[in-house]
Amino acid sequence: MIRTAIIRSFLLFGVMMFACKSNHGHRLESEELNVYYLDLQHEDKARELGKFFKDQELLGSKKLHVQLRKVDREFQLLLIRSKNVKIEDLDFATRKTLLDLQQKIKSEVFPEHAFRLLIADEQFEVLYDINS
Repeated sequence: MIRTAIIRSFLLFGVMMFACKSNHGHRLESEELNVYYLDLQHEDKARELGKFFKDQELLGSKKLHVQLRKVDREFQLLLIRSKNVKIEDLDFATRKTLLDLQQKIKSEVFPEHAFRLLIADEQFEVLYDINS
């Protein structure tokens, strides 16, 4: 049930309809996922994220683009929202699913670090903090 809800959330917020430009940092690329990361020191965490998405079967038919960054002592994962989805239309169930996903990523990929999942535009500018 959670897996289905997470996939639905990715359809709403995680799917980007066109490829990101390479100026979003270093990139790990697969057929289903691009993980951008800003600091070469974080390549291992970017790889762990890619493995997490694959192992949790969170990848679909459309390529997903995410960005990993570290601000102060906190890792942040930015998911790109679909252009046709308005942030103000984020319902409670979708927000709860994203919060559950955030907790699962934190426990499996970032257990010793602060971690936050954020919704961004196609330039990885933050639009919405699901924790607010």
